[in-house]
Amino acid sequence: MLTRTANEGMLPLELVSNSQAYDSWFRETVRQALGDARPNLDDSEVEAHFARRRAAALRKAAEHER
Repeated sequence: MLTRTANEGMLPLELVSNSQAYDSWFRETVRQALGDARPNLDDSEVEAHFARRRAAALRKAAEHER
């Protein structure tokens, strides 16, 4: 679900239109985040990752305009 949300850039419609489903999704997302044992990322790593994603999105948009 988190991958879908990240890829689509928004919550799935079924969560937005159903407050109980959203509450369940939110609680599960928080539970997973709290239980995540991976090491924290440095801010610069995160910035670089999203800079690459933005650049790729801009390239893709430019290709579609041609």
